[in-house]
Amino acid sequence: SINAFKLALEQDEENPFYHNALAYALVRAEQYDEACEHYKFAIDKNPNPEWTAIVCQALASLYYRVYEDVDTAMSFLKSAIMLDENNDEAFAELGDIYSDCDDIDSSIKAYCEAIKLNPKNFTAYNKCAMALWQKNYIEEAIIAYNKAINVKPDYYQAYNNLGVIYLDGIRNLKEAKKLFSEAIRIDGEYAMAYFNLARAEQELGN
Repeated sequence: SINAFKLALEQDEENPFYHNALAYALVRAEQYDEACEHYKFAIDKNPNPEWTAIVCQALASLYYRVYEDVDTAMSFLKSAIMLDENNDEAFAELGDIYSDCDDIDSSIKAYCEAIKLNPKNFTAYNKCAMALWQKNYIEEAIIAYNKAINVKPDYYQAYNNLGVIYLDGIRNLKEAKKLFSEAIRIDGEYAMAYFNLARAEQELGN
């Protein structure tokens, strides 16, 4: 596929869509430096703000996950948001980086922006709840987890995470057990839910 995209660029070397497609193929082949150059070329051409915002996200992910360059990754995510202010995923990814950097307040703000833009973004609710739990905002975290479950009723991670709050936060052991059991019912291979269920059973004397 790399050779095919390069041949396409020989016919139309200014085409940003070809550069983006080639960059994606190069990432798959772990040729990251060359992929960055093609992503940047596609961004510079900016044929459509919403499309270019997605390319900025891809480049941000590359800088963060491969090069561990937090500042550059955040810069490209902020560019994505400037290009498309309704891009909830860019806000969510920004929240992930803030969270990894232990800037929990900023991560909560970013996740809330993602949720405001897309109330159906169940992963943003889940991650926001985790950040709220870290700040000891227990009631708010419970609300956020329940929002995630309302949007996606089979979201077993949210059931497990909510169970942790009931177990370790407010000590409602029976509710915690019910939530861990529901996570296991949805995904019978979810090891963390079994571990947490065992903790709840131990606390209940079973």
